[in-house]
Amino acid sequence: MLFRSLGSTQRTQGFLLNQARLMGCTMIRLDEDNYKFIWSYHHILIDGWCLPIIFKEVLSFYEAQLQGVTCQLPTPRPYHDYIAWLNSQDKSAAIDFWRQTLRGFTTPTPLAVDRLQYQNQQQQDSDYNSLRLSLSARLTRSLQSVAQKHHVTLSTIFQAAWGLLLSSYSGEKDVVFGVTVSGRPPSLSGADNMVGLLINTLPLRVQVSTQEKLITWLQQIQLSMVELQQYSYTSLVDIQALSEVPGGIPLF
Repeated sequence: MLFRSLGSTQRTQGFLLNQARLMGCTMIRLDEDNYKFIWSYHHILIDGWCLPIIFKEVLSFYEAQLQGVTCQLPTPRPYHDYIAWLNSQDKSAAIDFWRQTLRGFTTPTPLAVDRLQYQNQQQQDSDYNSLRLSLSARLTRSLQSVAQKHHVTLSTIFQAAWGLLLSSYSGEKDVVFGVTVSGRPPSLSGADNMVGLLINTLPLRVQVSTQEKLITWLQQIQLSMVELQQYSYTSLVDIQALSEVPGGIPLF
């Protein structure tokens, strides 16, 4: 109960960027041989890609300690190399791409909910609920088969499904929503082993048409995702400024 209570308290408190600490570790001893460990951190420090890297390093040192040997791990490429890579990218090409991609899109995709009422509710109650849904093995195999047959990814299929859902709820045939990319470019050697925040959120624009064949539409979305990756180094703030959506209004 203490473990759950402490975890719930930490979630409720959250983080303040101008106050320490943005990362913390708590060890709870439940009995002589049973412990619970809480590791909390702000997402501004690391992304999900980093977790297996950190776990592997920690367990490597732990295993070495048990065996009484010294653990020697290779030195990863420093995070500041990624910042330098970002600053060296072609800004003008990215500006042209995002302006062209978002041309004519002037209003964020609306949802059929009272957003003000939702925001007020969130301010009064910081609790949240989570719902986990799993696809059946049969449906998963079917989706994998479709993806392989038509040379698209499962990610593309789910992005398309989300686009259809947004179109249905908003009544719009031209929708824009955010997609997350890893931000670890193949051209930057060693990026796969970096620890830090490298992910980026980019706008994906999807046109929904009842006249379009499904597979052709999926392939178009896949192509859009490939193009986004080429300019994934552009910050969302800069992309927002290049769009035709008025300033101060979120792009999605």
